[in-house]
Amino acid sequence: MNVIANMFAFKEDYSASTQLKQSDAGKRYELYMQNMVVSLVSAKLKNPEDEVLLVATDEPPKQYLDILKKYQIRNVIVPYEEKYQAGKEFTWSLIFYRFSALDYLLSVPEYERICLIDTDTLCTRELKELWEECSDAMMLYPVNHSYEHNERKMIRDFYRELREKGSEQYAQCPEQLPLPHYGGEFFCGPAKALREFTEIAKGIFFTFKEKGFPGNPNFNDEHVFSIAAALYRAQGKPVLEAAAYIWRYWTEKRFYLVATNTVYNPVCIWHVPGEKDKGMLLLYRYFLKHGEFPDIPGAAKLLGIAPAKRPYPLMSLYAQWVRRCAGKK
Repeated sequence: MNVIANMFAFKEDYSASTQLKQSDAGKRYELYMQNMVVSLVSAKLKNPEDEVLLVATDEPPKQYLDILKKYQIRNVIVPYEEKYQAGKEFTWSLIFYRFSALDYLLSVPEYERICLIDTDTLCTRELKELWEECSDAMMLYPVNHSYEHNERKMIRDFYRELREKGSEQYAQCPEQLPLPHYGGEFFCGPAKALREFTEIAKGIFFTFKEKGFPGNPNFNDEHVFSIAAALYRAQGKPVLEAAAYIWRYWTEKRFYLVATNTVYNPVCIWHVPGEKDKGMLLLYRYFLKHGEFPDIPGAAKLLGIAPAKRPYPLMSLYAQWVRRCAGKK
């Protein structure tokens, strides 16, 4: 069985995102619930034969739970185990709930292939090709940061710290190891491969927790999973790249980075971290009103993603108009 899941943990004094500016915990909670509905319902509508579920620390409020039940989306309550918790001084202090969610997902024998995605996602196509490609190997999303990008540098720093702080097992790891940056929004593959990979990631996390977490407050699951992926590959095991199936679109005014793969070489899952409190809420309201989501151009517009068509300078359009008026092609 294929399973598509969101995970969600909530504590009032803890942070789960750098994109949300709301100081009110109740408002943040509602935003995540509405994002979750968009993510999971869109996944179920495009993949009706797959199991779709929410793994959360608590049951959602009735209005959201009713929607999940209507679309046969399961809600599973999984406690956030203390052994996986990091201090609230970290910007992403709730993100390691991922380990608790994965423990549950990997404990269900029927779940042969698992795709764990963030709540701020929209599924626009069926995942048939994704399931075929990741049937034998796990898949992560490459963020494509250059070598000197700050996030890549942090991963190298954390790896160096792991070798210095950790047991002999880590001290014997190669000093120079290719460490690309993988995002945390997408974690997919067959249960066997995910189980092996997750054990490596847990070992890294537990080492940092026992020896002292890095002083950098931005330490998060992407750093752990990127190091784990490098160590996993060093064992001769493949990590496939997921960029053919999911894409991270940045739509903020201060940082706008999108692509035309909403239409051309289209991906199946749109990740829009800058739209948690904007476009994702518009999609939620559209869904409540229409019982479905808008088409591709309509969804892109609501999420602030530029149209997938070539722009033409005004002078070029004017020249075409002049030629047409003159009877020329």
